[in-house]
Amino acid sequence: MSDDANRVQGVEVPPWRAATQWRAVTTPTSQRWPDRGIRPLLPGEESQGVAVAGAVGIIGGITLVFWLSDHVTYDTWGPMVVALVLIWVSTVVIRRTAALSEDPLMVRLLTVALALKLISALVRRWIGLDVYGGLADSGQYHATGLQVADSFRQGILSTRSLDLAGTDEGHNISVITGAVYTVLGRQEIVGFLAFAWFGFLGQILFFRAFLTGVEHGNQRRYALLVFFLPSLLYWPSSIGKEAYMMFAIGLATLGVAHLLGPHPRARGALYLALGVVTILQVRPHMAAIVVGGIAIGAIARRPGRLSVRQTGPRVLLLLILVPLLLVSVNRMNQFFGADDLTAQSVDANFEYTRDQTTTGGSQFETTPVTSPADLPAAVISVLFRPFPWEIHSATTFAAAAEGLLLVGLVLACRHSLAALPRQVLCNPYLAYVVGYSILFIIAFSNIGNIGILARQRTQLLPILLTLLALQPLKTAAHRSAEFTRHPEQGSTGGTSARSW
Repeated sequence: MSDDANRVQGVEVPPWRAATQWRAVTTPTSQRWPDRGIRPLLPGEESQGVAVAGAVGIIGGITLVFWLSDHVTYDTWGPMVVALVLIWVSTVVIRRTAALSEDPLMVRLLTVALALKLISALVRRWIGLDVYGGLADSGQYHATGLQVADSFRQGILSTRSLDLAGTDEGHNISVITGAVYTVLGRQEIVGFLAFAWFGFLGQILFFRAFLTGVEHGNQRRYALLVFFLPSLLYWPSSIGKEAYMMFAIGLATLGVAHLLGPHPRARGALYLALGVVTILQVRPHMAAIVVGGIAIGAIARRPGRLSVRQTGPRVLLLLILVPLLLVSVNRMNQFFGADDLTAQSVDANFEYTRDQTTTGGSQFETTPVTSPADLPAAVISVLFRPFPWEIHSATTFAAAAEGLLLVGLVLACRHSLAALPRQVLCNPYLAYVVGYSILFIIAFSNIGNIGILARQRTQLLPILLTLLALQPLKTAAHRSAEFTRHPEQGSTGGTSARSW
């Protein structure tokens, strides 16, 4: 080959590539790609086309917004524009979350979960209007949210002059609903879809906490449970506290996973602080349960010496734990109207809860925890109620069916659950999960109404389901050994994605 062959289009190339590139340059396009008749895009041309299409789309979107603002009211065109923005945000969140998982089907799974979540919002709205005649809590939040939205649109940010019925915590939900209506429009269905989207983001946060805090877990099983369990689809899908709390507790739990997980990160302190502050605005007693679970998790210690990178986040956690505990206790005292937190005031609040909830057609005899011997019965009551013989309506039937499903899962996971005490002692995040679950069960064992318990249980299930997605110790040890031998095949936390 001549020296000219070593120069392809004026660029020096190695001799071993000269022949191939010379043929590529001299061969006609129609012969190189006979099926297409055109050459493929060169590097950079494809990205330029995407940029041009994006610029055209942005200009077209802005033009459409200005045209709509002149011809249609905001309550009509605003929700459509914001819906497109939320769809784009959801796509980004789903893809970034799926990238943390090793499951190739995770994008599809999360997309289906979002669609079912929004459908659940429509179902909840229909039940609230047609079955309960608009007497559900969502109806009250909708009415007060309209007042807040009118005030916000007039430039009045204070809500003191508004007649918002209910507790201060309910007022906060009304303010959030009003803020949603201010931006998205005044339709009630918009509020349901927005809160359902908040609930979905909370489930995303719980899933990310699982990927971060659990070293050897079954990703797909946890995803299927946390996104598709009927009660987690249904209850946190309407205007109200359930969707709000799903997001708030999920944010706090993600912070805990970053601080107590196998690879501690200091940014977890920010997530935790924001999550606890968010919880305090609506249900202060849940903030106390979260902080109590963190205190239990901080006791556990991973085997081996702690590195500087691991010690820093633990010290940061201890520094913020005391202030969070003090603030939570203070807000809880205000919530229950107590001057101080004592054993007598806690017992009085539990007794008040029993009296207020053991009413209506769905009441049952409570199993309060007054000693460690009462805990097993409380666990069964809080987790699996209603029992089959307590079914008297379609909603209780669905709740009972889910309870039987959870019983089956517990039996299927009996080997990993039997090894749980050993894992908890050396895994701080699992210690948090167990501590949070026990404190929740003790507190909510005083509720004596099936409907209230099923709704409140959504604050426990995303965390408790972590225990049903653990790998048995032998499987986890085998995967850890495989990861050690073949680190290039490892992924986030070494969790399993494929097996159910």
